[in-house]
Amino acid sequence: MAKLLNDPGCTTYGGNTGTPGCAFFPDQIVGAILIPEAKEFSNSDLDTFVATCQTLSISGKATRIYPIFRFDAITDNSEDVSIGTLGYGGKKINKEGKYDWIFEMVQGGHCHNNQLRKFNNDKSKKVLFVDAKGIVYGVKTSSNGLKGFTLDFFYAYPFKVNTGEEVAKFMVRFALAKVNELNEDIGYFDCGADLEDALPGIVDVELYDIGSSATAKKHIIGVRTVCDKVSLYDSYSAAIVSGFATIFTATKSGAAANPTACVAVPESKGWELEFAATGDHIITLGTPSVLSAASVGTPPAMGYEAQATLSITVN
Repeated sequence: MAKLLNDPGCTTYGGNTGTPGCAFFPDQIVGAILIPEAKEFSNSDLDTFVATCQTLSISGKATRIYPIFRFDAITDNSEDVSIGTLGYGGKKINKEGKYDWIFEMVQGGHCHNNQLRKFNNDKSKKVLFVDAKGIVYGVKTSSNGLKGFTLDFFYAYPFKVNTGEEVAKFMVRFALAKVNELNEDIGYFDCGADLEDALPGIVDVELYDIGSSATAKKHIIGVRTVCDKVSLYDSYSAAIVSGFATIFTATKSGAAANPTACVAVPESKGWELEFAATGDHIITLGTPSVLSAASVGTPPAMGYEAQATLSITVN
């Protein structure tokens, strides 16, 4: 068949206006999950969504997801539809206004806010939203899966100080890039769980030097949270002793020199590590997934990640 000239290739779709018997109304958004830009949850992933997200929440940086909870207020800065007036007085839609939401968080505090601010210039993330009824919102894929909403930007604000009349405020902003993703292309499902409880995320911890042991080739170290300096000893003293061989690795002069034994030291809330040789050692804590496998920070408990190593001198 000959091709028509000057055919713009337009297709007109008609809508239907009947009201569904079970109408869906989105509830208040109480949380968000930052996900890698290319991440798509398959339809089968949605059946095990909570477990899948728990695994991803402690995975390596390239595949990790970052839950952000809990939102307690919203300011809707979304744009109105832009309407233009033509020369003869007629009107037309110039563009649809983009969604732009600011959420206030009353928990988490200053340290948590500083962690969120590290994502302010991160262009590699998309976002899922979670409402008060446990409904997860994203963009429906062609295979009936789910991917994240495209972001113009994510922004965690500098905190606002307590005024005496209002508590300190911590706010995060999501500017969405594509209006159709939250309308015609939206995908949503009931995850069947309270994701705030199921996905607490990861908190930074640090190794710290408690001191030399009375016994040669042994040294006592501790592990505590960076922000509030809470030791992990009370919660994980036995688990760390049991899993020390994978939890702690060490080098001496650049060569592997891992600890050979570990015992808990209740009076100092630390762990006494034994080494094969004296001298300077650099100790590294395992990744969140390694710690989880050793029953330290296994979801739905908070995960842990050390951002630095510890240098000690073994006598």
